[in-house]
Amino acid sequence: MDDISLRLMHKKNHVLLLLILIVSLSAKAQSPVLSKFVQKIKASKKLSYVSVTNNESPFGDNADTITVYQHHAKNGWQFAGQGRQFREAYSDSSLLQINLKDNFYSVYKDYRFSKMYGNSSPLFKLLEVIDKTPAANIHTLQDTIIGKVRCHHIRITKNDTEVRGKRTYDIYDLYLNKKNLLPVYSENRIQGYIEKGGSSSEDVFRLTNRNTYFDYRINPKHFPDIAGIKAPAGFMTLDQFNNKDSHPVQARLSAGEKAPEWSLENLDGKILTSEDVKNKVILFDFFGSYCAPCIFSIPMIKRLHEKYKNANVQFVPVNIDPGKESALKFASKYNITYPSFIKGKSVADQFHVSPIPTFYLVDKQGKIAFSADGYSDDLEKTLISEIDKVL
Repeated sequence: MDDISLRLMHKKNHVLLLLILIVSLSAKAQSPVLSKFVQKIKASKKLSYVSVTNNESPFGDNADTITVYQHHAKNGWQFAGQGRQFREAYSDSSLLQINLKDNFYSVYKDYRFSKMYGNSSPLFKLLEVIDKTPAANIHTLQDTIIGKVRCHHIRITKNDTEVRGKRTYDIYDLYLNKKNLLPVYSENRIQGYIEKGGSSSEDVFRLTNRNTYFDYRINPKHFPDIAGIKAPAGFMTLDQFNNKDSHPVQARLSAGEKAPEWSLENLDGKILTSEDVKNKVILFDFFGSYCAPCIFSIPMIKRLHEKYKNANVQFVPVNIDPGKESALKFASKYNITYPSFIKGKSVADQFHVSPIPTFYLVDKQGKIAFSADGYSDDLEKTLISEIDKVL
């Protein structure tokens, strides 16, 4: 069995992987309806349409309206697309991605870094999914009506299996207009383990991608020169954007240093300060709702909180997101029952937090006893050992 990964894009183009297991076979035979759909799209040398996409993911929900241009060239599909905050084009094995909000661009060789490919289901992606899915995993279901349009309903099951005792799957439901065999709606549901940096989540997570398609134009007279799309004048490269406001990264506070004084608000609006927890051992966990390793660490924090709930240990998980709403959603989504604190960026700066998650252990005298950034499988054992030393 092969590991197939779905790339999800988030802040500053960091990539994480939602792993699923799938048998890698080629589908030679398809349902007659699906075969006609594939033939129709492949026969269309040039195609444009509008796609409204809505995503629910472990790192927050998003929606966009994307105009897509798809060109069937000799060396495969070329495409261009523009949403509210991005523009991109893939031609000659090069993907140009333009951030219209922050005025920077980036270039990749792998078209799967495309925001359209990662955050929606453009037709060139659907063709790829159909081609790589065994015919036995493609089923025609009962016709249905989507927005007053009678549709064929095709279910494409890329994977549906059990991994580590939990169900993982990657399933597409495709609804084709019965009159013209063009997609009206698609829904991709994924459940799997998140992996990043060699660590994997303990629990499975879900992603749902919904797409509504309309305004098709097949072989239109006016079609953009995909290969001619360039970054606008004055736009920065991704590296320039990432470094434009950068300051020298400060090293984490060292063991033995006095911890800064701080004040934080919890989700209930109550304030906790360093003065309130004098003579206690304090475990800080600086995290963000968009951070994969932060999500990995949640079961560990839950176990540590339970283990030390009757000890003289104060847990201070600090969400550095700027608003309360995202912190509330994060706590609800991952069933976080231990106290957590919000709007913690200024306190994170006091503690010289750069990557997240970052953990600090402060002893009863208010001095740094231990610190670590990132998440690893042996971190829990290390934290238990360090907490026990200072209790």
